[in-house]
Amino acid sequence: MDPKLEGKYPPNLASQIAQLALKCIQTEHKIRPSMKEVVETLESIEAANDKPADNRKRTTNSREVQLHSQPDGG
Repeated sequence: MDPKLEGKYPPNLASQIAQLALKCIQTEHKIRPSMKEVVETLESIEAANDKPADNRKRTTNSREVQLHSQPDGG
């Protein structure tokens, strides 16, 4: 894992994201997950990372906040 991410994400969650990415780039379209499956998987991973029992400090990425707060026009 990228050393800059160390302590921000548990390795098992990073592994799940990597596995999802590999599924998304399969040449056989029947193997690739639907966008609904991708979103559900990412939401599940995010929920696992947000558990209250997780005592790691979380930081807000200002770029992420900016992207989510932009108007629909772009």
